[in-house]
Amino acid sequence: MQRSESATIGLRNGQPASPEGAPEMKVEREITIEATPGEVWEALSEPALLRDWLFEDGDERELEVDEAEEEQRLAFRWHREGQGETSVVFTLEAVPTGTRVLVVERGLRVPVTWGPALNALASVSSMALA
Repeated sequence: MQRSESATIGLRNGQPASPEGAPEMKVEREITIEATPGEVWEALSEPALLRDWLFEDGDERELEVDEAEEEQRLAFRWHREGQGETSVVFTLEAVPTGTRVLVVERGLRVPVTWGPALNALASVSSMALA
């Protein structure tokens, strides 16, 4: 499993990007999962599987889906505690070793990590192989 993560702070015209005055942050995380794009898509799009890897301690959030392109791209908005509304985009790409998953979250006020969630996504996606 290969992973990479980065965070950037965005400013517009020298001013903070968020209305509350804090700089807007963006987090990008990439992982290669040993599963097909269809198996990863199922874990991204099926509510029961989504709960298994995305929500910690049963703490569910309402997602508003902006775009869904089967086995390729899922974009949604949600509210994170202490963050307000953020936008999340998952992009899937078939690679020889499985599926490369890139997640980008924008609109953050404080840094977050996607590492544990993506590791859980890999586990849920790989269970489809069994």
